[in-house]
Amino acid sequence: MALAPYLFDSGVLILDSAADRNAVLAAAAKAVAGVLTGVEEDTLLGALVARESQAATGTPEGIAFPHAMVPDLPDSKVVVIRTSTPVDFGTGCRCDLVFAMFGDANQPWEHVRLLARLARITNRPDSRERLRSAPDAASLLLALQSEDAANA
Repeated sequence: MALAPYLFDSGVLILDSAADRNAVLAAAAKAVAGVLTGVEEDTLLGALVARESQAATGTPEGIAFPHAMVPDLPDSKVVVIRTSTPVDFGTGCRCDLVFAMFGDANQPWEHVRLLARLARITNRPDSRERLRSAPDAASLLLALQSEDAANA
């Protein structure tokens, strides 16, 4: 499974002033609401917050994988966020790389495959470093696409 169909230019963000997890989740929901017609930003944010309340999604490597399943979502999307200051994602681990996933609740297998793909890509320290060192959003997208191709 390649990531390309799930990524979009306006869904790769560098956040310099994200104060907390909720600000990061709100930025992700806003990005997806901007590209999917008929999907409310509040619905997306509510789904992310509800999922995060069940179990935190941050990892010791400083990566968070918040994800939301929304019934009848027209397309699955991934928002890639790098924060200038790591944000607590509820695990006691501060995260500066965030991969927010939005999927159709009627197709949970696609969502699980996306999560597995992102986990595989970010498993290697050198891959994480390449993503973290990208100077801007366009470079971050290119770095992720390169890592995706290398892990095909």
